[in-house]
Amino acid sequence: MDCRIPALGFVCTWFHNENIFDSADANLKQSADFQFQAGLDFQKKGNYRRAMKCFRECILKQKNHTEAHYNLALCLYQRGQVASAKECFEKVVNLNLNHFLAHHYLGEIYFYQQHDTENSLKHLEIASRLNPNKVDTWILLGLVYRDRKDFQQALRANLQAIKKDPSDQVACYNLGNTYHDLHMEDEAISCFTATIKLNPQHADALFNLGVVYEEKNKTWTALDYYLAAFACDPNFKEAEDAATSLTERIRIKNSAQQSSEHNCPP
Repeated sequence: MDCRIPALGFVCTWFHNENIFDSADANLKQSADFQFQAGLDFQKKGNYRRAMKCFRECILKQKNHTEAHYNLALCLYQRGQVASAKECFEKVVNLNLNHFLAHHYLGEIYFYQQHDTENSLKHLEIASRLNPNKVDTWILLGLVYRDRKDFQQALRANLQAIKKDPSDQVACYNLGNTYHDLHMEDEAISCFTATIKLNPQHADALFNLGVVYEEKNKTWTALDYYLAAFACDPNFKEAEDAATSLTERIRIKNSAQQSSEHNCPP
């Protein structure tokens, strides 16, 4: 699953351009709240360099400003400075143990950047308890548990994700993968089929339907799905190879049957 882009915090519209910020009264700029609101506005505009400067100024004036640390972490994360972002997110949860978004992103960083599934699960489970309605947290929990081959826990997380948003194609697709892991082929087919209804160009779901149908010995149906996956993504080498291999096996099987029928006595 692709890493989802962090949300950009709260929205502020104090400044329409940098000149207004630069020309603000010097005494006003001494305020931690002013620097924080200015940081949010620069952050909203994608000017992360100026935003981070404002958040750092805010923290200098009010060192335990939780949201300044959090939004600084988001800016660092957006800029690819993951190690520094992780430090800031950890500062946030030290200041506020119930900051579910900081826990979520720590879980994300530990999993995707460090492959530390133990710490990832610790933060994601906290995040899911603090805000059980955040679909992304359940999706990520499912991925981490699946990586640990704890398929029952992955199923629990993926079922929660799809319960929160039945129209989320990522949740639907991941649930199909977990059902397949648990050898629940019919349920997997239902999920992959639902994923394709949500996104007809979902090449991975089409390919996985091919895999499941091939396992059920429905070779022609499997071939149709492999070809459909390759048609959606001409760079999908695995789908092309699966279609080629299955076509050859069908040819060999048909040839053997024809030979057997030819050699049978009248």
